[in-house]
Amino acid sequence: MEGKCDACRVVALVGPGGAGKTSLAEALLFAAGAIKRQGRVEAGTSVGDASVESRSRHASTEPNLTHFTFMDDSFGVIDVPGSPSYAASGAGAIAAADMALVVIDPDPARAGLVEPVLRELEALGVPHALFVNRIDQARGSIRELLQALQPMSAAPMVARQIPIRKGEQITGFVDLALERAFHYRPGQASERIDIPSELMQREAEDRFHMLEQLADHDDILLEQLLSDEMPSLQTIFADLSSETERNLVVPVLFGSALNGFGVRRLLKMLRHET
Repeated sequence: MEGKCDACRVVALVGPGGAGKTSLAEALLFAAGAIKRQGRVEAGTSVGDASVESRSRHASTEPNLTHFTFMDDSFGVIDVPGSPSYAASGAGAIAAADMALVVIDPDPARAGLVEPVLRELEALGVPHALFVNRIDQARGSIRELLQALQPMSAAPMVARQIPIRKGEQITGFVDLALERAFHYRPGQASERIDIPSELMQREAEDRFHMLEQLADHDDILLEQLLSDEMPSLQTIFADLSSETERNLVVPVLFGSALNGFGVRRLLKMLRHET
C-alpha cells in the first residue's frame, strides 16, 4: 500500500487540521479492499501517520503516500498535513496531484477555516472537489454550509448529493446525477432504496440547479434545459468531468470516514472525474 505509485491517478487530501483526512485515507483503502481492517488515528492503528511524532500528536506531521486499486484503476493518495506548522511540506504534493480532495467539517461556522486551501488550489490551478466529513454528526444543513463556502471559491460549489434524514440524523443520500437514493450501512456499501416521497420535489429542484450550473459552460446542455429536454447521463457525467478538470465547478459530496458512509460513492466520483 505504501511507497511508489506508477501510472496512477494521484489525489491529494487537503484541508484544515482535524477534519479527518487521515481517517478518510484509511476509509478509502478499506473500501477499495487494500486493507482488511480499518484502523483509527486515535488508536494509532492507521496506515498513515505512522511516524512517532504523528502517533503522539494524533495528527499528520508529514505527507503520507498510500496507493490502491479500485475497479482496475490505480490511485495514489497523498494525505497532506493540515496544520499550518507543516503546510510547507505538502505544497509540492498538492502541485503534483491530478485532483485535490478538500476534507472539511460539516459545521457552517467552521467554513472559514478552508478558505486558505481553496485559494491555494485556485492559484495552482489544481482541480478539486469537497468531501464534507462526519456528516452523521451534522446539525446544520448542507445548503447553509454551501452558502458559507461559496464566497471563498471563484468556481461554483456544485452539490452532487442531498441528505436523507431520520429526525435530526442523516441516514443516507440522494445522488443527484443518477437520481438514486442510498441508505448508509456502517463499514459496507450503501443500500439502494427508493427516493423518499418527501424529498421528490427537493430532488427535482436541486438536480435542475446542478444542471443549470453545468449548463453555464455547455451551450448544448443549456439548449436542452430550455427545451425541457432531459439530458442523458452520459452528457451529465461528461460535463461534470470536463468542468471539474477545468476548475469551472467544485463538486461537493459528503459522508463519514470513520463509518465508511459515502466512501464508495466518493471512490466512484474520483474514478470518473480524476
